[in-house]
Amino acid sequence: MPRFVPSQIIFFLLADMCYQVGGLPLPELNHLELQFLLLNDFRLSVPVEEIEAYGTTLVEFYAREVLAQRAEQAD
Repeated sequence: MPRFVPSQIIFFLLADMCYQVGGLPLPELNHLELQFLLLNDFRLSVPVEEIEAYGTTLVEFYAREVLAQRAEQAD
């Protein structure tokens, strides 16, 4: 059984809570989080303006993904 340090437990609980409250499936939340990290080159200290721009990009990305999935389901 893997051993978790407290910060890992807290992170897991926050991710779990976010996806439950936000209504996104956990795999989708994980995917969006990875996109966010890639857009930031894994830099965790980012200016607010950059975060806002990336947030907009993520929302647009998610919207395109949803539209693509709906188009696939319609075929």
